[in-house]
Amino acid sequence: MKRFLVFSTLLLALPLAAQITPERLAADPLLATDVYRTYEYSPALATRPPRGYKPVYISHFGRHGERYINRESYFLPGLEVLEREALTPLGERARKEISDMVKRTEGNLGYLSPLGAKNHRAIANRLFHKFRRVFRRGRTVRCASTEVPRCIVSMASAGTALSSARPGLMIEYRIDEKLRCYIQEPWLREYLLGRRDSLFAAHPSSLDCIKDCFADASRLSRKELTAVADALFYTWKDLPCLDLEAFDIKDFFSDELFLLFARHGSSWDYCLLSRSPWWNRELLRPLTDDILIRAEEALGRNDIAADLRFGHDSQLIPLYTLLGLTGNGHVLGYDEAPDVWDPASVCPMASSLQIVFYRNRKGNVLVKVLKNEHEFAIPALTPVKGPYYLWQDLADILKHGE
Repeated sequence: MKRFLVFSTLLLALPLAAQITPERLAADPLLATDVYRTYEYSPALATRPPRGYKPVYISHFGRHGERYINRESYFLPGLEVLEREALTPLGERARKEISDMVKRTEGNLGYLSPLGAKNHRAIANRLFHKFRRVFRRGRTVRCASTEVPRCIVSMASAGTALSSARPGLMIEYRIDEKLRCYIQEPWLREYLLGRRDSLFAAHPSSLDCIKDCFADASRLSRKELTAVADALFYTWKDLPCLDLEAFDIKDFFSDELFLLFARHGSSWDYCLLSRSPWWNRELLRPLTDDILIRAEEALGRNDIAADLRFGHDSQLIPLYTLLGLTGNGHVLGYDEAPDVWDPASVCPMASSLQIVFYRNRKGNVLVKVLKNEHEFAIPALTPVKGPYYLWQDLADILKHGE
């Protein structure tokens, strides 16, 4: 396999543009929503394949779409404090915002929102129109999902869109528990929660803005103030997922507190899912093996159009990492991660990795990788042309990459 020894100049510059900084947050506060950012499609250029190559098959992994938050622990502890204490007008507004969100999520905790289903239908429609030749009548699209309802509905939304676009296309559905891989040990989450506690302890004045919600905040502990901040923050960042306009978080958060929340979100996702000291390639093997096995099977037949898989950021970010599409390739810890990447740009809701296979009459196979529907360079590989690579080279990373 041919590999570059260094990244291109463009890829070296990428981490600087992805830092979590006060300047970037001021320009785009929604960067702080991390992996809760809503999916935003922008038209992308399509590079022509080398002469004689035609698309024949697509291997896809998609994160579920926008969702209702399923972690009541982020809402109710803060709401309990607000309902117990005497509040200022700002505090009354905070209580109402959180209470309204609790009512909206009742019976929907963790489920896909209508916006999430809409986005998956749109992504599938664009995939069809870009690669009509792949989705010919009579061919089969094999769809698989984890057992989680928001992933199942995402899968059904995409499959329905494809069958509507091409009547006669055969759509198969299955639940595949092995797709829910790359689940880290609970102790790592406890460690990261401890790091957050240390972060707030090192900035004791950061929670002073939350005290403004209370008529007398002198008896409230840092834990109680943090619970209110959590409830406000998660309410704010899930409102766009429900296709609702978010309130101005700066009405409640100081710049200091907002930056701490944003940087912790970056560190949390990177340490759990990307090339941190706890990166574990073996946890991803069930997914990469599935990609390899099903691709080889499809290439040996003529009736398989695509394999569409639907899961979570906890599989997609590690898959991006394996291919070199996150960070800067170095091992980064809790303190360094926010200086290299922001998860809102890397893996918003409904994110996807699409591997498009091309073949010529000699049977040679090339692939290009689409990250969130945009062509992307694989840093470790030498392309045949533009974003097109030998399938054998990409397969080698999926088999042996660390």
